[in-house]
Amino acid sequence: TYWYVISDVDGDNCSFSPTCSSFFLQAVKETNLFQGTLMFFDRFTRDMDIYRKYDHYPRVKDGHFYDPPSLYALEPDKINYIPPFVVVNTE
Repeated sequence: TYWYVISDVDGDNCSFSPTCSSFFLQAVKETNLFQGTLMFFDRFTRDMDIYRKYDHYPRVKDGHFYDPPSLYALEPDKINYIPPFVVVNTE
């Protein structure tokens, strides 16, 4: 719904990679519907203009901030810390 209704109206101005709709799908796939939805809303609030503190996000080559659901794993052996100001190769 978000992808078809809000993204089309809002336009392509997401500053994150993956986009919010892709983030939601990946989060649900990696966790479950409830936790994935909570992760999406957390991500969506960080994408809004109200909260623009991006100095702790790594970037991808195209300049977007790298913020996949895998960075929010709650299992210690799955946590992959990427320092800020690093360019991540997502290919």
